[in-house]
Amino acid sequence: MEDNKMNTIFISHPTSCGYSWTITSKLGHILRTAEERYGKRDHSYTILGVEFSQDGPQIWYPGNCKNIIIQISMNCIDDINRAVFQVAHEAIHCLSPTGEKIRMF
Repeated sequence: MEDNKMNTIFISHPTSCGYSWTITSKLGHILRTAEERYGKRDHSYTILGVEFSQDGPQIWYPGNCKNIIIQISMNCIDDINRAVFQVAHEAIHCLSPTGEKIRMF
């Protein structure tokens, strides 16, 4: 994996407008947009961030204490567009989280 591809996803760089977008800042934008369209999310849950997982994409509730981690697949490491797509899909689940893993058929 080349460093510059990982940088695209997680490392923000100074720009003339502030900083470049990372997957975390894109998640914030996606959540704001989703709340504008579909209503406020359940703020009793804390969204901790995004991580890579062999089992992603999915939502993980670590510690069973109303924390949420969005897990995306490993093939997103070098594909920011795929990462944004997966995060956007999982962000919708963050609007009304269940606190448990849901199996899709």
